[in-house]
Amino acid sequence: MDTDLLLKTLSKGHGLALPDQEIILSMLGEEKFSKNDFLQHDNERSRRLYFIKSGFVRIYFNSPEKQITYLFVREGEFVTSTSFFDQTRAEENIIAEATTEVLSINYPNLMLLMHSTDNISRVLIYFCNLYRRMALRRLRSLLEDSPEERVRKLFARHPDILQKTKPEHAASYCGISKTSLYRTMKKLK
Repeated sequence: MDTDLLLKTLSKGHGLALPDQEIILSMLGEEKFSKNDFLQHDNERSRRLYFIKSGFVRIYFNSPEKQITYLFVREGEFVTSTSFFDQTRAEENIIAEATTEVLSINYPNLMLLMHSTDNISRVLIYFCNLYRRMALRRLRSLLEDSPEERVRKLFARHPDILQKTKPEHAASYCGISKTSLYRTMKKLK
């Protein structure tokens, strides 16, 4: 199991001693998803927290008319349904936009980790707070940024987004139509 990227990412929050690393690694599973495989379906209980080793996933909501893309998650980042932490049914779908390899942990094992050592607990709390801040930044962008600014930010974070997902998903993320996405991209060049 290749865990270098995970350990490097976790060490950004706080240093992890070798015994703490071994405890964390002993709780993880490894999974591989093909393009268009679901990591999470809406209306099902969220069972796992994922760390993306390679690949790319999209989080979206179903509305009566269309899918509404909320977030893209790439290599070196964590992803789960927001319902994972209270163990309720998910409102969102998480789908692999490319072949995606992950390390994952189920909820009972995450709770065991939270109580295993103070240092591991601090690291996990740090990453929960990062996830919360990321969600708040996303919400704030939707409320305050112009569509042009949302497109600029999307391409700054994911320069190759149109190679990884359909243009309509990128447009949905920005809250605009596919035509407006292309028009805005032309303006930004």
